[in-house]
Amino acid sequence: MSFGQYKAVKGSQWKERVTKKSKPNEVGVQIGMLERGGKDFELKPIRNQTILLNIGKTESVDSILEKAVKKYLQFYPKSHDDGASYYLAFRDGRIIDLLSGTDEPFTIIKYKENIGKDYSRIFLYLVKEEKEDAAEHQEDDLLPDFPLTTLFSDPHNFIDCFSIDELQKTANKECDSSQKNESQIKKYENICEVLSDLNKNIDDADIMQDIDDADIMQMMQLYIIVRRSAPVARYLALWQREVNTKGSANKRVVVKFQGENGIDSGAMAKEFFAIVVRLIREHFCPDGSPVDSMLYVQNGYFKACGEIIAASLVQGGPAPFCFHSNVFKMLTAINSIDIRKLDLHIHFTESEKQLIQRISDDPSNSSYSDTILEHGYTGLVSADHTTDITRTLMVSITNRRLCYLKEFLSGLELFGIFEALQRNPLLFEPLFITSSERAVDANYVASLLIPNHSDENSSKRIVEEKIMDNFVDFLMHLEDNKVNVTGHEILANDENDCHLISCTPPDLTPAGVLGWLTGQKHSPIFGNDLQISVQFDHNCLENNPKHSICYPVVGACGRVVTLPTKHMEKENNFRSIFLTAICNAQAFGLH
Repeated sequence: MSFGQYKAVKGSQWKERVTKKSKPNEVGVQIGMLERGGKDFELKPIRNQTILLNIGKTESVDSILEKAVKKYLQFYPKSHDDGASYYLAFRDGRIIDLLSGTDEPFTIIKYKENIGKDYSRIFLYLVKEEKEDAAEHQEDDLLPDFPLTTLFSDPHNFIDCFSIDELQKTANKECDSSQKNESQIKKYENICEVLSDLNKNIDDADIMQDIDDADIMQMMQLYIIVRRSAPVARYLALWQREVNTKGSANKRVVVKFQGENGIDSGAMAKEFFAIVVRLIREHFCPDGSPVDSMLYVQNGYFKACGEIIAASLVQGGPAPFCFHSNVFKMLTAINSIDIRKLDLHIHFTESEKQLIQRISDDPSNSSYSDTILEHGYTGLVSADHTTDITRTLMVSITNRRLCYLKEFLSGLELFGIFEALQRNPLLFEPLFITSSERAVDANYVASLLIPNHSDENSSKRIVEEKIMDNFVDFLMHLEDNKVNVTGHEILANDENDCHLISCTPPDLTPAGVLGWLTGQKHSPIFGNDLQISVQFDHNCLENNPKHSICYPVVGACGRVVTLPTKHMEKENNFRSIFLTAICNAQAFGLH
């Protein structure tokens, strides 16, 4: 059976399986969780943490609540609080008990009739019940017994992430040190707090899920349709056009890769950011500094790069890691740079230092003449004027860089990134400087795998644990050995029959496997958990007796991979099948 035939068979099996599972009396609704936050301590949804729950059309609220709590805490275990109890609520925090305006008990079928939405667009929320003494304590903390004027006078002080205790401490410090500058009041402890707040600046942050009109929905998104292998200029041109069409870049990015069937629920946007941010780093900041090109100022590419980096940071994409540490310092203090007081060791990259030093050692060398003249030196080129020549080069390089960085910053103003960066430069520095990038290794990817094992001491459990060992060994093999695929890979139909098939060379590194499984090749900088659920299919031969091989099934948006146990128990088979799958199923779609 060829890979194409296998793909068609698995597609039809998947459709049949889904059709069989759908019960006429069961429907799927979205379940999220509300938590208190913001300066008003209001209930707000936790972003990007929802599940699809199948419930009966006439099921009671208590039964729905029990199912919702169990499944939600399985998917998001960090939300678990021992001894906590929950209740079911609407988006505005109202407890779900009766249908609005009636004495009739709540059922999902009646609620759907009242609001006129599809079941899949209905959102219900879990809310953690608060103890009365804790609530009273929180109310007491909120009483304005001390001056909070500087905390609330500027909406960009980003106090949403503070707990009540932190607000109390901050305000007390203000009372004790009344001469402190307002910008010093709010200091974040980590970058996750900053980005979590900035994420709230997206236009669709609180209302996207309540929109039914497709035209309105489209206007609140930046919808990018692009080839996966497009050049960087193509990515930037499409970005600029979409921003100009929608009138603002302050929107959530939704991506469609041409020729792929995937629907973007977050993973495709993250992969888009991973591709474009890497291209920006390679083409626009190859030496840790913006490339010397006034063309990119004129056509707006530098600004577009800044917008994409800002959107990537706020929407869960990778950090840029594009600037030399001296360039980043210049970025954060761009309005206070004195070009007559430049220091070779403070304001320049390593390659620029080497260039200036070489010219300083031998300014009369004819090979440097064009460089000296291009940087605006109009005096006599000789050893007697070395200081003038080198200072002119330093001023010229700095002036050009400041021009490029201002364009970057105009893009970084998106979502308030630039203002937050100026307030918290030390927190943002690890996200921008080239030396801070952390490689995703085999141990990190292995730590994300959460196997859904069978019962302890069962025969299935033994097989599953062996397959997990094969998975970890495969990741370590990719890390320890440079594995290359030159357009072909072995496809094993059975143990004695192998042949070659064409495939696009993938990224065969632990980071590449992480990208294939989740849509992102980087560790999260947002503070949210990244976990990959590993499921095991023990029934592939029963479902399809005539087949001889199966491949992993990946749900990148749901971060789920299903491994066929009958074919991947042996280490060599696991490696061959996994390589074939990742080679032929890099695109989003049903594979």
